[in-house]
Amino acid sequence: MADIRVLILQQGFREFVDTWTENTQSSPNVEKWKESSTFWPKRLLQGQLEPMQVFFCLDEKVLKEGFETPRLHRLIQQAHYAMWDANLYFVVEKGWQPVWLDPEELEPYRWMEDLLENKVADILEMSVKSSSNYTEAAKRSRERMDKLPRDRTHHQWKCLFQDLQMLTIEEERLLAPYLVESPARLAGDNCLIVFRFQKEGYLIQLQQMVEGVQAGELMIGWVDRLRPPKDLESFCSSKGYELVWLHGIAELYYFLQKLNRPPLAISPVTHERLLGKEATPVRVVNSRFRPYNPQLLITHSYLSAEADNCFTAATDTWELIGDRADNVKVEIYPAIKSVKLAAIVSQFDHLMAWIHIGHGDAEKGLQQSDDELFMSASDWIKSFAAYKFSLPLVLFSSCYSRTVAQKFAEAGVGVAIGFTEAVNKRVCAELTKRVVNAALKFNGERIAILMAFLDGHDVLTTVDSKAAPVAFWSSR
Repeated sequence: MADIRVLILQQGFREFVDTWTENTQSSPNVEKWKESSTFWPKRLLQGQLEPMQVFFCLDEKVLKEGFETPRLHRLIQQAHYAMWDANLYFVVEKGWQPVWLDPEELEPYRWMEDLLENKVADILEMSVKSSSNYTEAAKRSRERMDKLPRDRTHHQWKCLFQDLQMLTIEEERLLAPYLVESPARLAGDNCLIVFRFQKEGYLIQLQQMVEGVQAGELMIGWVDRLRPPKDLESFCSSKGYELVWLHGIAELYYFLQKLNRPPLAISPVTHERLLGKEATPVRVVNSRFRPYNPQLLITHSYLSAEADNCFTAATDTWELIGDRADNVKVEIYPAIKSVKLAAIVSQFDHLMAWIHIGHGDAEKGLQQSDDELFMSASDWIKSFAAYKFSLPLVLFSSCYSRTVAQKFAEAGVGVAIGFTEAVNKRVCAELTKRVVNAALKFNGERIAILMAFLDGHDVLTTVDSKAAPVAFWSSR
């Protein structure tokens, strides 16, 4: 088995923050991942706000020899635990071709499907050399993913190629679940029309294909190393079609998987009613109102002398948000100071919960990053002075944070949770996840949050009776 090279970069920067290799036959390098968990907090204290990005490079040797899926899963999970919700990318060598090594294998490309299930942001098809511009490739990926429909439906997305005969046998086999031979085969499904090369008269051909498509939604894909031609961009803009730029078949396959993720857990009958006369979707013409999405803020008081605590906080963060719904917006700031909190909070409206991880003191308040000063509850509350919306939940995963929690409840927070004594980090995540899930599920309903708190309280006191959390709530 070959090694997989790991690259850590900060978003917007080309220089590697770190790089090493992971052996596919051994366990992940935990010490390297622990160190990596501190990269973003350190840079935040230097004023560099952009998050980290993780790239797993699969060169020709790795792709040819293969790898054990369970070990790959553990590597991905280790990165999630360490990297503060950073985007993870798998990079396959430029010109990659799917190869079916074992004709009797029923799911030869299962590993690519597993990447989606393990919350990998994207597959990138490019040269895996050190000189390649990984940051630019990630930027293109984010632009591509921004064009995914926000509300998924029960209708499948199919792929209609400019020239199906141009696909190799292996490419056709890989894309088989999504390919249609003609517009007549769509039967109302959504359609991604894919052009792979700029041939003479291609725009006329595209116009004819578009006119022949009877689809629910329509999107245009351009698969090439070069940017889409200007006339194609103008055509899509004039017709109101999203245009996505992909570098190869691997990127196309992953994008189709993203398009075909299961929709919300509602029945097909209910979905049809939501698209029918009783509840009709319309296009936004004049965006006067903001869409409502639940929002979470997670902060951590990073201390340079406590790298292990930073890794634990990063792991707790992933445990909390790893299975969140797509519409939940999460803002993470793992090196917080009270003076910075005001600017962060100003980005939010209808913040559902603030979760803070760090040290506390019964008299001094909560410790902040960098200068390691303890700031009082009133100092932290002042950061919300310009915030004009409700705040259903705050939870301080901090020792001796009872007084801070009480002050936040007195300031009008729906439910504020802290600890009278020490925090048992190993089980505190169980409480946090329960109350946050209740806040999201019941739209900040106080009773639902308090019931979840009582369940979590019982779990914590069973393990450590001295680590009991306390909750305060605004009675108005």
